[in-house]
Amino acid sequence: MIQTNIAITSSVVYLISSSSQGSTFTAKLVLAGTACNVFGSDLKSLSLAVIYETENRIHVKIMDANGSRYKVPKSVLPRPNATFGGSISSAAIQFNYTTSPFSFTIYRTSMSEVLFTTAAHPLIFEPQYLRVKTVLPPNANIYGLGTNLYGNHPIYFKHCITRTHGIFLLKINDTESMDRSMPLKVIGGMLDFYFLAGSETDPLEVSKQYTEVVGTPAEVPYWSFELHKCRFGYTSYIDVTEVITNCSEAGIPLEIIWTDIVLMTDPVVAYAPGEGYGTYNHGSALDVWLKMPNGSAELALVWPGNAPGRLYVNDGVSLEQTNGTTALTFDDQDEALSMNGTFGYNLGANVAT
Repeated sequence: MIQTNIAITSSVVYLISSSSQGSTFTAKLVLAGTACNVFGSDLKSLSLAVIYETENRIHVKIMDANGSRYKVPKSVLPRPNATFGGSISSAAIQFNYTTSPFSFTIYRTSMSEVLFTTAAHPLIFEPQYLRVKTVLPPNANIYGLGTNLYGNHPIYFKHCITRTHGIFLLKINDTESMDRSMPLKVIGGMLDFYFLAGSETDPLEVSKQYTEVVGTPAEVPYWSFELHKCRFGYTSYIDVTEVITNCSEAGIPLEIIWTDIVLMTDPVVAYAPGEGYGTYNHGSALDVWLKMPNGSAELALVWPGNAPGRLYVNDGVSLEQTNGTTALTFDDQDEALSMNGTFGYNLGANVAT
Protein backbone atom coordinates (compact mmCIF):
# COMPACT_ATOMS: atom_id res chain seq x y z
CA MET A 1 0.00 0.00 0.00
CA ILE A 2 1.23 3.47 -0.91
CA GLN A 3 0.20 6.19 1.52
CA THR A 4 -0.15 9.81 0.35
CA ASN A 5 -0.37 12.87 2.56
CA ILE A 6 -0.97 15.56 -0.07
CA ALA A 7 -3.57 18.11 1.02
CA ILE A 8 -6.75 18.42 -1.03
CA THR A 9 -7.00 21.98 -2.33
CA SER A 10 -10.76 21.98 -2.90
CA SER A 11 -13.76 21.29 -0.70
CA VAL A 12 -15.36 19.19 -3.46
CA VAL A 13 -14.61 15.64 -2.34
CA TYR A 14 -16.16 12.19 -2.54
CA LEU A 15 -16.05 9.64 0.28
CA ILE A 16 -16.39 5.87 0.12
CA SER A 17 -19.55 4.99 2.05
CA SER A 18 -19.58 1.26 1.32
CA SER A 19 -17.48 -1.25 -0.55
CA SER A 20 -17.07 -4.89 -1.43
CA GLN A 21 -13.83 -6.74 -2.04
CA GLY A 22 -13.11 -9.66 -4.32
CA SER A 23 -11.85 -10.30 -7.81
CA THR A 24 -13.75 -7.13 -8.67
CA PHE A 25 -13.61 -4.31 -6.14
CA THR A 26 -16.75 -2.13 -6.04
CA ALA A 27 -17.61 0.90 -3.92
CA LYS A 28 -20.18 3.64 -3.55
CA LEU A 29 -18.93 7.25 -3.51
CA VAL A 30 -20.96 10.03 -1.92
CA LEU A 31 -20.41 13.76 -2.29
CA ALA A 32 -19.11 15.61 0.78
CA GLY A 33 -18.18 19.23 1.34
CA THR A 34 -19.19 22.15 -0.89
CA ALA A 35 -20.26 21.23 -4.42
CA CYS A 36 -18.52 22.78 -7.42
CA ASN A 37 -21.67 23.12 -9.60
CA VAL A 38 -19.90 24.74 -12.55
CA PHE A 39 -21.61 22.90 -15.43
CA GLY A 40 -24.62 21.54 -13.60
CA SER A 41 -24.89 20.11 -10.13
CA ASP A 42 -22.24 17.71 -8.86
CA LEU A 43 -23.63 14.18 -8.73
CA LYS A 44 -24.24 13.18 -5.14
CA SER A 45 -23.71 9.47 -5.61
CA LEU A 46 -21.24 7.59 -7.82
CA SER A 47 -20.27 3.97 -8.23
CA LEU A 48 -16.73 2.65 -8.57
CA ALA A 49 -15.69 -0.65 -10.11
CA VAL A 50 -12.10 -1.93 -10.28
CA ILE A 51 -11.46 -5.10 -12.28
CA TYR A 52 -8.13 -6.89 -12.57
CA GLU A 53 -8.76 -8.14 -16.11
CA THR A 54 -5.32 -9.60 -16.82
CA GLU A 55 -1.97 -9.69 -15.07
CA ASN A 56 -1.07 -6.48 -16.93
CA ARG A 57 -4.41 -4.62 -17.17
CA ILE A 58 -6.69 -2.95 -14.61
CA HIS A 59 -10.09 -1.59 -15.64
CA VAL A 60 -11.38 1.30 -13.48
CA LYS A 61 -14.89 2.69 -13.98
CA ILE A 62 -16.42 5.67 -12.17
CA MET A 63 -20.03 6.39 -13.13
CA ASP A 64 -23.27 7.75 -11.76
CA ALA A 65 -24.81 5.37 -9.25
CA ASN A 66 -28.06 5.18 -11.22
CA GLY A 67 -26.31 4.11 -14.42
CA SER A 68 -28.09 6.72 -16.52
CA ARG A 69 -25.00 8.31 -18.10
CA TYR A 70 -23.93 7.48 -21.65
CA LYS A 71 -21.59 4.51 -22.06
CA VAL A 72 -19.80 3.60 -25.28
CA PRO A 73 -21.85 0.64 -26.58
CA LYS A 74 -20.15 -2.72 -26.96
CA SER A 75 -21.47 -2.77 -30.51
CA VAL A 76 -19.19 0.22 -31.19
CA LEU A 77 -16.19 -1.09 -29.25
CA PRO A 78 -16.32 -4.72 -28.08
CA ARG A 79 -14.68 -5.12 -24.67
CA PRO A 80 -12.08 -7.76 -23.87
CA ASN A 81 -12.99 -10.42 -21.34
CA ALA A 82 -11.37 -10.56 -17.92
CA THR A 83 -9.09 -13.60 -17.86
CA PHE A 84 -7.00 -13.01 -14.74
CA GLY A 85 -7.32 -15.90 -12.34
CA GLY A 86 -4.36 -15.43 -10.06
CA SER A 87 -3.85 -13.58 -6.79
CA ILE A 88 -4.17 -9.80 -7.04
CA SER A 89 -0.78 -9.45 -5.37
CA SER A 90 0.79 -11.23 -8.35
CA ALA A 91 -0.49 -8.67 -10.86
CA ALA A 92 2.09 -6.38 -12.50
CA ILE A 93 0.22 -3.25 -11.35
CA GLN A 94 -1.94 -2.53 -8.30
CA PHE A 95 -4.93 -0.33 -7.43
CA ASN A 96 -4.71 1.52 -4.11
CA TYR A 97 -7.23 3.99 -2.67
CA THR A 98 -7.93 6.29 0.26
CA THR A 99 -11.41 6.38 1.74
CA SER A 100 -11.83 9.97 2.94
CA PRO A 101 -11.46 11.94 0.80
CA PHE A 102 -11.56 9.40 -1.99
CA SER A 103 -8.54 9.18 -4.28
CA PHE A 104 -6.82 6.33 -6.03
CA THR A 105 -3.37 5.36 -7.20
CA ILE A 106 -2.08 2.85 -9.74
CA TYR A 107 1.46 1.65 -9.03
CA ARG A 108 3.90 -0.93 -10.38
CA THR A 109 4.10 -3.94 -8.07
CA SER A 110 7.78 -4.72 -8.52
CA MET A 111 9.11 -1.30 -7.49
CA SER A 112 6.11 0.60 -6.03
CA GLU A 113 6.48 3.16 -8.82
CA VAL A 114 3.40 5.41 -9.01
CA LEU A 115 1.98 5.37 -12.54
CA PHE A 116 -1.18 7.43 -11.91
CA THR A 117 -2.57 9.13 -8.81
CA THR A 118 -5.45 11.50 -8.06
CA ALA A 119 -4.29 12.19 -4.48
CA ALA A 120 -3.49 15.87 -5.06
CA HIS A 121 -6.65 16.79 -6.98
CA PRO A 122 -10.33 16.19 -6.21
CA LEU A 123 -12.61 14.32 -8.55
CA ILE A 124 -15.32 16.46 -10.19
CA PHE A 125 -18.34 14.71 -11.71
CA GLU A 126 -21.12 16.88 -13.17
CA PRO A 127 -23.62 16.43 -16.02
CA GLN A 128 -21.42 18.25 -18.53
CA TYR A 129 -18.03 18.32 -16.81
CA LEU A 130 -15.94 15.43 -15.53
CA ARG A 131 -12.41 16.06 -14.32
CA VAL A 132 -9.69 13.82 -12.98
CA LYS A 133 -6.07 14.95 -12.55
CA THR A 134 -2.79 13.26 -11.87
CA VAL A 135 0.80 14.49 -11.56
CA LEU A 136 3.61 13.84 -14.03
CA PRO A 137 7.34 13.91 -13.24
CA PRO A 138 9.17 16.99 -14.61
CA ASN A 139 11.05 15.04 -17.28
CA ALA A 140 8.41 12.49 -18.20
CA ASN A 141 8.49 11.17 -21.77
CA ILE A 142 4.81 11.19 -22.77
CA TYR A 143 3.52 9.95 -26.11
CA GLY A 144 -0.12 10.30 -27.12
CA LEU A 145 -3.09 12.53 -26.25
CA GLY A 146 -2.79 14.01 -29.74
CA THR A 147 -5.49 16.53 -30.57
CA ASN A 148 -6.69 18.26 -33.71
CA LEU A 149 -9.73 20.13 -34.97
CA TYR A 150 -11.79 16.95 -35.15
CA GLY A 151 -11.16 15.43 -31.73
CA ASN A 152 -8.58 13.36 -29.94
CA HIS A 153 -7.59 9.85 -28.96
CA PRO A 154 -7.21 9.72 -25.16
CA ILE A 155 -4.36 7.24 -24.81
CA TYR A 156 -0.88 8.05 -23.63
CA PHE A 157 2.28 6.04 -23.05
CA LYS A 158 4.88 7.08 -20.48
CA HIS A 159 8.36 5.82 -21.32
CA CYS A 160 11.34 5.58 -19.01
CA ILE A 161 14.77 4.13 -19.72
CA THR A 162 13.80 0.65 -18.56
CA ARG A 163 10.01 0.59 -18.52
CA THR A 164 6.87 1.83 -20.30
CA HIS A 165 3.20 1.91 -19.29
CA GLY A 166 -0.04 3.16 -20.85
CA ILE A 167 -3.32 4.76 -19.77
CA PHE A 168 -6.43 4.72 -21.96
CA LEU A 169 -9.66 6.66 -21.25
CA LEU A 170 -12.53 5.10 -23.19
CA LYS A 171 -15.03 7.77 -24.25
CA ILE A 172 -16.51 9.59 -27.24
CA ASN A 173 -17.15 12.91 -25.48
CA ASP A 174 -14.81 15.82 -26.17
CA THR A 175 -11.76 15.84 -23.91
CA GLU A 176 -8.84 18.13 -23.23
CA SER A 177 -5.56 17.74 -21.37
CA MET A 178 -3.40 20.82 -21.05
CA ASP A 179 -0.59 20.83 -18.47
CA ARG A 180 1.79 18.78 -16.33
CA SER A 181 -0.95 17.87 -13.86
CA MET A 182 -2.56 15.97 -16.78
CA PRO A 183 -6.13 17.22 -16.19
CA LEU A 184 -8.45 14.98 -18.18
CA LYS A 185 -11.59 17.06 -18.69
CA VAL A 186 -14.57 15.38 -20.33
CA ILE A 187 -17.92 16.97 -21.19
CA GLY A 188 -20.09 13.94 -20.48
CA GLY A 189 -20.40 10.21 -20.09
CA MET A 190 -18.36 8.39 -17.47
CA LEU A 191 -14.73 7.83 -16.48
CA ASP A 192 -13.73 4.51 -18.03
CA PHE A 193 -9.99 3.86 -17.61
CA TYR A 194 -7.77 1.00 -18.74
CA PHE A 195 -4.37 0.98 -17.02
CA LEU A 196 -1.73 -1.00 -18.90
CA ALA A 197 1.38 -2.24 -17.11
CA GLY A 198 3.49 -2.37 -20.26
CA SER A 199 6.88 -3.89 -19.58
CA GLU A 200 10.13 -3.27 -17.72
CA THR A 201 12.17 -4.60 -20.65
CA ASP A 202 10.21 -4.19 -23.90
CA PRO A 203 8.67 -0.78 -24.77
CA LEU A 204 6.58 -2.38 -27.54
CA GLU A 205 4.67 -4.53 -25.07
CA VAL A 206 2.34 -1.70 -24.00
CA SER A 207 1.17 -1.28 -27.60
CA LYS A 208 0.31 -4.98 -27.74
CA GLN A 209 -1.64 -4.67 -24.48
CA TYR A 210 -3.50 -1.68 -25.89
CA THR A 211 -4.59 -3.61 -28.98
CA GLU A 212 -6.01 -6.27 -26.66
CA VAL A 213 -8.49 -3.59 -25.56
CA VAL A 214 -9.34 -1.75 -28.79
CA GLY A 215 -8.30 -4.25 -31.45
CA THR A 216 -5.67 -4.03 -34.15
CA PRO A 217 -5.74 -1.34 -36.87
CA ALA A 218 -7.78 -2.03 -39.98
CA GLU A 219 -5.86 -2.94 -43.10
CA VAL A 220 -5.61 0.01 -45.48
CA PRO A 221 -5.03 0.07 -49.27
CA TYR A 222 -1.44 0.39 -50.44
CA TRP A 223 -2.13 3.60 -52.33
CA SER A 224 -3.08 5.36 -49.09
CA PHE A 225 0.62 5.32 -48.09
CA GLU A 226 1.54 7.42 -51.13
CA LEU A 227 1.99 11.21 -51.45
CA HIS A 228 -1.21 13.17 -50.76
CA LYS A 229 -2.26 16.78 -51.29
CA CYS A 230 -5.28 18.29 -49.55
CA ARG A 231 -6.74 21.79 -49.69
CA PHE A 232 -10.01 23.60 -49.04
CA GLY A 233 -11.24 26.14 -51.57
CA TYR A 234 -11.31 24.48 -54.99
CA THR A 235 -14.23 25.94 -56.93
CA SER A 236 -14.54 23.32 -59.66
CA TYR A 237 -13.21 20.05 -61.00
CA ILE A 238 -11.14 22.11 -63.46
CA ASP A 239 -9.23 23.64 -60.52
CA VAL A 240 -8.32 20.17 -59.33
CA THR A 241 -7.14 18.95 -62.73
CA GLU A 242 -5.00 22.08 -63.15
CA VAL A 243 -3.23 21.34 -59.85
CA ILE A 244 -2.56 17.78 -60.99
CA THR A 245 -1.20 19.05 -64.33
CA ASN A 246 0.98 21.72 -62.71
CA CYS A 247 2.46 19.22 -60.25
CA SER A 248 3.27 16.88 -63.13
CA GLU A 249 4.91 19.63 -65.20
CA ALA A 250 6.92 20.84 -62.20
CA GLY A 251 8.09 17.34 -61.36
CA ILE A 252 6.34 17.34 -57.95
CA PRO A 253 5.38 13.78 -56.93
CA LEU A 254 1.62 13.47 -56.39
CA GLU A 255 -0.41 10.27 -56.12
CA ILE A 256 -3.56 11.36 -54.26
CA ILE A 257 -5.43 14.68 -54.18
CA TRP A 258 -8.26 15.49 -51.79
CA THR A 259 -10.88 18.20 -52.06
CA ASP A 260 -11.06 19.06 -48.37
CA ILE A 261 -14.50 19.66 -46.81
CA VAL A 262 -16.20 20.30 -50.17
CA LEU A 263 -16.57 16.57 -50.70
CA MET A 264 -14.63 15.11 -47.79
CA THR A 265 -16.09 13.85 -44.54
CA ASP A 266 -17.11 16.45 -41.97
CA PRO A 267 -19.08 15.93 -38.77
CA VAL A 268 -21.70 18.55 -39.65
CA VAL A 269 -23.56 19.98 -42.62
CA ALA A 270 -25.20 23.37 -43.04
CA TYR A 271 -28.62 23.93 -41.48
CA ALA A 272 -30.54 24.96 -44.59
CA PRO A 273 -34.22 23.96 -44.52
CA GLY A 274 -36.12 24.95 -47.66
CA GLU A 275 -32.96 26.00 -49.51
CA GLY A 276 -32.62 22.99 -51.78
CA TYR A 277 -29.50 21.64 -50.01
CA GLY A 278 -29.60 17.95 -50.88
CA THR A 279 -27.41 16.65 -48.04
CA TYR A 280 -29.48 18.42 -45.37
CA ASN A 281 -32.78 17.39 -46.98
CA HIS A 282 -31.70 13.77 -47.30
CA GLY A 283 -30.52 13.64 -43.68
CA SER A 284 -33.81 15.17 -42.54
CA ALA A 285 -35.77 12.56 -44.50
CA LEU A 286 -33.79 9.81 -42.76
CA ASP A 287 -34.14 11.61 -39.40
CA VAL A 288 -30.43 11.37 -38.57
CA TRP A 289 -29.81 14.81 -37.01
CA LEU A 290 -29.45 15.29 -33.27
CA LYS A 291 -32.34 17.14 -31.65
CA MET A 292 -33.02 19.06 -28.49
CA PRO A 293 -35.30 17.43 -25.85
CA ASN A 294 -38.30 19.36 -27.26
CA GLY A 295 -37.67 18.00 -30.76
CA SER A 296 -36.23 21.17 -32.28
CA ALA A 297 -32.95 21.16 -34.19
CA GLU A 298 -29.78 21.14 -32.09
CA LEU A 299 -27.68 23.84 -33.76
CA ALA A 300 -23.95 24.46 -33.53
CA LEU A 301 -21.85 27.26 -35.06
CA VAL A 302 -19.17 25.69 -37.24
CA TRP A 303 -17.59 26.25 -40.66
CA PRO A 304 -20.83 26.23 -42.73
CA GLY A 305 -22.60 28.52 -40.23
CA ASN A 306 -25.50 27.06 -38.26
CA ALA A 307 -25.42 23.28 -38.41
CA PRO A 308 -27.95 20.67 -37.22
CA GLY A 309 -25.79 18.93 -34.64
CA ARG A 310 -23.63 15.93 -35.35
CA LEU A 311 -24.68 13.13 -37.59
CA TYR A 312 -25.83 9.87 -36.07
CA VAL A 313 -27.51 6.89 -37.66
CA ASN A 314 -30.77 5.47 -36.33
CA ASP A 315 -31.35 1.74 -36.02
CA GLY A 316 -32.11 0.25 -39.42
CA VAL A 317 -30.50 3.09 -41.37
CA SER A 318 -27.09 2.45 -42.88
CA LEU A 319 -24.92 4.77 -44.89
CA GLU A 320 -25.06 2.29 -47.77
CA GLN A 321 -28.79 3.00 -48.08
CA THR A 322 -28.22 6.67 -48.88
CA ASN A 323 -28.44 7.79 -52.46
CA GLY A 324 -27.05 10.68 -54.47
CA THR A 325 -23.50 9.31 -54.24
CA THR A 326 -20.81 11.37 -55.97
CA ALA A 327 -17.68 9.62 -57.17
CA LEU A 328 -14.43 11.17 -58.35
CA THR A 329 -11.72 9.16 -60.06
CA PHE A 330 -8.14 10.29 -60.53
CA ASP A 331 -5.69 8.31 -62.69
CA ASP A 332 -1.99 8.63 -62.03
CA GLN A 333 -0.23 9.51 -65.29
CA ASP A 334 3.25 8.58 -64.11
CA GLU A 335 4.42 5.38 -65.80
CA ALA A 336 6.44 4.53 -62.68
CA LEU A 337 3.29 4.09 -60.61
CA SER A 338 -0.04 2.86 -61.91
CA MET A 339 -2.93 3.40 -59.53
CA ASN A 340 -6.52 4.56 -59.33
CA GLY A 341 -8.23 6.23 -56.40
CA THR A 342 -12.02 6.32 -56.41
CA PHE A 343 -13.75 8.20 -53.63
CA GLY A 344 -17.46 7.79 -52.98
CA TYR A 345 -19.25 10.20 -50.65
CA ASN A 346 -22.42 9.28 -48.81
CA LEU A 347 -24.06 11.73 -46.41
CA GLY A 348 -21.22 12.38 -44.01
CA ALA A 349 -19.03 9.39 -44.86
CA ASN A 350 -16.42 8.67 -47.48
CA VAL A 351 -15.36 5.36 -48.88
CA ALA A 352 -12.10 4.81 -50.75
CA THR A 353 -11.60 1.83 -53.01
